[in-house]
Amino acid sequence: MKNVRGGRFFFNIYFVIIIILAGLLIWAAAPALGNFSRRIAADFFHPYLAAAASVQGAIADRTLLAQDKETLAAALGNTREELAQALAASARFDAVKKENNELRALLQLEPLVNYRYVAGEVEQFDPLYWKKRFRLNRGSDSGIIPGCAVIALIDNNNQNYAVVAGFVRSVSQHSSEVITLHNPELRMPVKLVDANAVGYINGENLPAPLEDLASISYLPLQNQYRIGDSAVTTDFDPIIPAGLKLGELAIMDSDNPVFSSMLYRRGYLRPALSNPDEANFMLIIVPENTGEQKP
Repeated sequence: MKNVRGGRFFFNIYFVIIIILAGLLIWAAAPALGNFSRRIAADFFHPYLAAAASVQGAIADRTLLAQDKETLAAALGNTREELAQALAASARFDAVKKENNELRALLQLEPLVNYRYVAGEVEQFDPLYWKKRFRLNRGSDSGIIPGCAVIALIDNNNQNYAVVAGFVRSVSQHSSEVITLHNPELRMPVKLVDANAVGYINGENLPAPLEDLASISYLPLQNQYRIGDSAVTTDFDPIIPAGLKLGELAIMDSDNPVFSSMLYRRGYLRPALSNPDEANFMLIIVPENTGEQKP
């Protein structure tokens, strides 16, 4: 009796071990069996699925051939209209994305001491003076005053740089008129950094040899000038921060001859922002003592 019980005990142990080993084997072989079964099923059902698709295609072709030219032309016109709408929506999305990235980059600029930034959007360009003036949707209710500098971002080798787009000439309650360096009405001191010389933009109101240039006059004779020298704002006017990038020296007049009676030299700047319409959003730099922005 005792031997029978011992035999059953070992039998149960062997049975459990066999069950565990079988479970492990099935678990290990499950992925391979699944892939094999899916392949078999796919091969088995392929003729039926292909036949159904072929029948559907034949029916569609016969339906298309049964329609008249007017119906087909109308369907083609609707398809083209839907495609045009989709392309327009995609273009609007890309434009909004670009504007969003531009505004985010502007708002990440480091603050200036004793000045604050007011973000504005370009709302109007003068069709007759496209490069000379434009209008922003911020005015006196945001603390804007005439003379404030307006900056925008330009992309140079995947790096954003803040440059001067223009200066506020006049202000209404809700908007500001901005004139650019191409506008002969803008006359202000400019510093050439490497030459350590100060001249005046449009000081003599000379016609520029190229459309994208602005004249600079009354530069000292004794200084050495280099093409490509950076032109920045001076600290002469407390409304405008010093060191804002205006552009670069593009052309310099020839050296004065020995017997020349000229008391100064002149040249031409290439503004850093050649086309104001390249920027949708800009920042107006406002002195802190002009009051806080109203809600």
